[in-house]
Amino acid sequence: MYISERIKRVDRFYGKIGLTIGNFEGHHRGHAEILGSLVNESRKRGLYSAVITFKEHPLKILGGVDPEKLWAPCEKIYSFKKAGIDLLLYIDFTKNISSTLPSDFLHDLDVTLKPKLYCLGSSFRFGKDNRGDVKLIEQLSGKFQFDLVPVDDVLFHDSAVSSTRIRQAVKSGNIELAGELLGRKYFVHLIGKPEDPFTLEPFISNYALPGKGLFSGKLVCLKTNESSMENLKIKGNCFQSENMKRYRAGYLYKYYFFSNIDNKHGQKWV
Repeated sequence: MYISERIKRVDRFYGKIGLTIGNFEGHHRGHAEILGSLVNESRKRGLYSAVITFKEHPLKILGGVDPEKLWAPCEKIYSFKKAGIDLLLYIDFTKNISSTLPSDFLHDLDVTLKPKLYCLGSSFRFGKDNRGDVKLIEQLSGKFQFDLVPVDDVLFHDSAVSSTRIRQAVKSGNIELAGELLGRKYFVHLIGKPEDPFTLEPFISNYALPGKGLFSGKLVCLKTNESSMENLKIKGNCFQSENMKRYRAGYLYKYYFFSNIDNKHGQKWV
C-alpha cells in the first residue's frame, strides 16, 4: 500500500483509481461495507483502490471538539492495508478543505487524481457547509467522467452503524453492543504504570472508555506475546486486575473487551 500525507499526483495511480473519502474511525461494519465495495468495484474496472482519510477528526479542526478515539492511529492505517487498499492519502483536515465548494473540491480531485470511480456511503457529506452529497456527485459524474457506486448504511436493530453510536455504547459500558457494531471485539492499548505495578493506563489520550465497572476480556503483552483472560476494574483512566495482578512498568498491552460483568450480575450500565 502506497501512503502519502498529502493529495498529490502519483503517476502510477493517476486516472486509474476508485476512490472513497471519510474519517473511518474504528473501521466498523459500515466502513467495512464501503471499503469492500470499493475494492471489488475497482477490481472489476481494472482500477486501483484509494482512500482519502484524516489524521484528526474534522470536528476537532472545525469546532474544537475532539471525539473520543476508537483506536490508535497505527491501527487505522493497518486496517486499510488489511482491507486491500492500494493508495492511502492520510492527510490533515483543514478549514480550507471545509470551506471549498463541493464542485471545486471534485474539480481539484479530478486535476490531481482523476478518479474513474467514487464509492461512497449514501449519507456522505462534504464541502462548504456540508452542501455536497452523493446526489451532487452523481450530477457531476458526466462532467468529470467517473462512475458512482453509493453504499447504503449498515443497520443494526433498525439504526445505522456509526462511530458516534459505538462511542456511546462504550462510554455507557455496553461493550457487547460496541462489539456488534464494530464486527469485532473492542480493544484498547494500555501501558504499565511505572509508579504503580498494579495499574495499567491508556497508551493514548482520549480513548473512548467506560467510566467505571468490572469487565472480562483478553490481555496481551505486545512485547512477549503472552496472553491471559483478565477481569479488569476500570475507574477513570485506571485499569486494575480483579485479583490485584502486577504488571510490567512501561510494557505495552492490548486489552480486548468481552463483556461487562456488572451488567451480567443484573446491575445497570455504569
